[in-house]
Amino acid sequence: FDFTCERVYLSGGLADRPGVPELMHRATQLPAVRFDPLVNVNLDALDNRVGTLRDLAATFAPAVGLAVRALSLP
Repeated sequence: FDFTCERVYLSGGLADRPGVPELMHRATQLPAVRFDPLVNVNLDALDNRVGTLRDLAATFAPAVGLAVRALSLP
C-alpha cells in the first residue's frame, strides 16, 4: 500500500481552536490548514454576510459532504 499525504485539513469546531494547526503540524510534520468546503462556491450574492459565512465554513463540512453525496445517489 503506497500512500502519501501532503497536508492535513482541519474541519468542524476543532478547526477554529487556537494552536490546533500548529499542534497538528508538529505531530505530523505536514502543513495543517483549515478546510473550507465553500472554497469554490460563488458567494457574491450574500454581500457583507460573506465574511461571517467564511468564518463558519469549516463547521459546515459534514453538511456539505452529505449534500454532495445525496446528489450522486441514484
